[in-house]
Amino acid sequence: MDDEIKFSVGQTFDNRVVLRDILKKYTIQEGVALERIKNDHIRQTYKCITLDCPWRAHSSCMVDKTTFMLKTLMDRHECHRVYNNKEARVKWIASKFETLVKSNPNISVKLISDLLREKFNVEVDIKRLYRAKHRALKGLREDHTNCFQYLRQYTYTLNQTNPRTTIHLYPIAIVNLS
Repeated sequence: MDDEIKFSVGQTFDNRVVLRDILKKYTIQEGVALERIKNDHIRQTYKCITLDCPWRAHSSCMVDKTTFMLKTLMDRHECHRVYNNKEARVKWIASKFETLVKSNPNISVKLISDLLREKFNVEVDIKRLYRAKHRALKGLREDHTNCFQYLRQYTYTLNQTNPRTTIHLYPIAIVNLS
């Protein structure tokens, strides 16, 4: 795991969205499923979804109306690890393997699945893995397309640094046949 997440009473979070994101990462790290009991602008309460598990966390908004503080924490799980974690969503998987997919666009989904299991102890269905790979590749295509916006600036810089050079930039229409 990248950074191990630990909680303590009195710990503060910038806002409720940050708290929610950290708890999502925690569920993947620990292999547990959490349920939101209270979730509004002034308080958030989570508990473990397993019936006899005592894990529970309650946080509430501080005086500044944005910062959340962890007020109650029972940080002990007595449940079994969940390998098919619902919090391991497409966006999260794509973010973890984006550089790998960008460096090797033909990587197999089976390899991504094996790496996910080995590194994070998480198993997800094949459909979700394909969508995550597609999302990472979409980011690669967008990066590649964005590079073309700098061509005019590049030709201008070349003309400025090499005064007797002539540079012609011809627009080409790209037709998508699919």
